Amino acid sequence: MNPKRMFMIATLAVALTLGSLGTSSDTRASAAAELMNVADRAEAESPVASEDDFLQVLGASSDDDVYEQLQSGMSLAAIADRNQSDVRQLIQLQTTQMQQLLQDRLLQGQISFAEYESQLEELESLLTESAHASYFVP
Repeated sequence: MNPKRMFMIATLAVALTLGSLGTSSDTRASAAAELMNVADRAEAESPVASEDDFLQVLGASSDDDVYEQLQSGMSLAAIADRNQSDVRQLIQLQTTQMQQLLQDRLLQGQISFAEYESQLEELESLLTESAHASYFVP
């Protein structure tokens, strides 16, 4: 499995377990409309990150290389450090990608606005914690 996808799925699973409060449909509709405006502006201002952005920001040569290093017990932060890359850029890239996923889920009605806000609030800290954690033990 692609290490980026594996990391994103694990992080999304943690983020989705947060927040369970509901709001009225009027609040959700107005929030969704505002969110669509923000998303449209962001999309116009910057292109969506590609698969290669993950490797480039991490300073890795291939998905297989990252996968092997993760399996050997290294964290994404350690891989970035080894490749003389800034892990904060990786966290920012993933935060942006996860924010887009949360926006999509909100706009599709899969989560409430309260859940969206709750998950968004904790997103960067979860990604930071996850980037510094080792998940595989040799």
